[in-house]
Amino acid sequence: MKLVPNYKRSLSVRTERMQRRQECLNCGTPLDAGDNFCKHCGQANDGRRLSFSELIAETLANLFSLDSRFYFTLRTLMARPGLIAKDFVEGKRQRFVHPIRFYLSISLVFFLLQGLINRIEKSGDVPASATAVEAVASQKDAPDVREVIDSLAADSTLDPIVLETLQDNLDQEEEEEGSITVHFDEDTGTKWTVDTTSRSNFSKIATFIEEHRDVPYRDGLDSLGLKETFWNKWSYVQYRKFRNSDKKSLGEFYLGKLPLTIFLFMPIFGFIFVPLYWRRNFHYIDHLVFIFYHQAYFFLMLLFAMIADTIWKTSAFTGVAVLYFLLYLFFAFKRFYQQSYGKTLVKFTLIQMSLFLMSVIFIILMSVVLFIFYQ
Repeated sequence: MKLVPNYKRSLSVRTERMQRRQECLNCGTPLDAGDNFCKHCGQANDGRRLSFSELIAETLANLFSLDSRFYFTLRTLMARPGLIAKDFVEGKRQRFVHPIRFYLSISLVFFLLQGLINRIEKSGDVPASATAVEAVASQKDAPDVREVIDSLAADSTLDPIVLETLQDNLDQEEEEEGSITVHFDEDTGTKWTVDTTSRSNFSKIATFIEEHRDVPYRDGLDSLGLKETFWNKWSYVQYRKFRNSDKKSLGEFYLGKLPLTIFLFMPIFGFIFVPLYWRRNFHYIDHLVFIFYHQAYFFLMLLFAMIADTIWKTSAFTGVAVLYFLLYLFFAFKRFYQQSYGKTLVKFTLIQMSLFLMSVIFIILMSVVLFIFYQ
C-alpha cells in the first residue's frame, strides 16, 4: 500500500470538497464543471473560504518542499564543486533553489549573524586610554615627522580622514617650508590641529571642524576666509555631519549598505568572465549563475569560521576557510567550464587578480558615494 503524505491527503480531501466555479477567481479564465484547477494560472477551482487546517497543510507543504530543495542544493554544492551551476545552466533546475534566491537567503543569515558576532566581540574590547594616546601625540617634537605619523596610524582611535590629511600635508611640506602641529585635548579625547602653509579647501574645513564642530557653515567658512561656493558649503555641512556622528551609528550605516554593495558588485564582476570564455559558448547569464551559487557558499563557509573564531577566541578558522574556498573554487571552475588544469589555473589566477583590483576600485567608489549620501 502506497503511503501518501499528510499534506497531499489534505489537498486530496479539499479537492473532493471543492465548490467549483465557471471561471477562475484569480485570472477570470472560463472553466468547465469538472476542472479542479485553472488551465491558465494553475489555481484551484474552489469558491470556498480557506479553512485553518487547509492553510496549515499548504504552508507545511510549501515549507518542506523548500527545505528539501535547499538541503539538496547545499549538499550538492558542498560535495561537488561547480555541479549545481553546470546542471542549472543545462536546464536541470527543478531540484535546486534558484541561484539568486539561494544567495539572498544565505547572505541574509550571514550579515545578520555577522552583526551579532561583531557586537559580541566589541563588548569585550577595552578602549585605548587617553594616556596612551597622549604618549603617542607627545612625539610631535621628534626629528622625523614621518615616523610620528606612522606611529599615529597604528592608533585605532584616530579618525582615518584626519590621518590621511596629515599624511597628504606632510607630502607637501617635504617640498615646501611649513609645519605640522599635533595637539591633544584631554577633555574631548583626541583632537588634531594641522598647521601648514599650503592646503586644499577641504583640508582646511576638515581641520577647522575638528576644533569647532558646533560652528554653522556660514561662520565657519567666514572664519576660514573661504567663499560660500556650492563645493565649500557641501564639504563643510557633510563633513560636520559626518564628524558629529558617533562611531556606532557611522559603522552601522556603512555595514547596513554592505549587502547591497556586494550584490550590485557581482553582476559587474561577471563581465570579467565573458572575454575569457567567449569561445566556450557561455553566455553572461551562465557566469552569473556560477558566481551567485559560489559566493553564497563562500558566505556560508565564512560564517561557520567566524562562529568558530568567536568561540575559541582566534582567527585561524577564518584563514583556513578562505584557503579552503580558494581550492574549492578552483575545482568548481574546472568542472563548470570543463577545461584542462593548466588553462583553468591560468584563468582562475587572472580572475582572482581582476577581482582584487575591481574590489579595491569598487570599495573606493562606494565609500565616496556613501559619504556623499550619509544622513
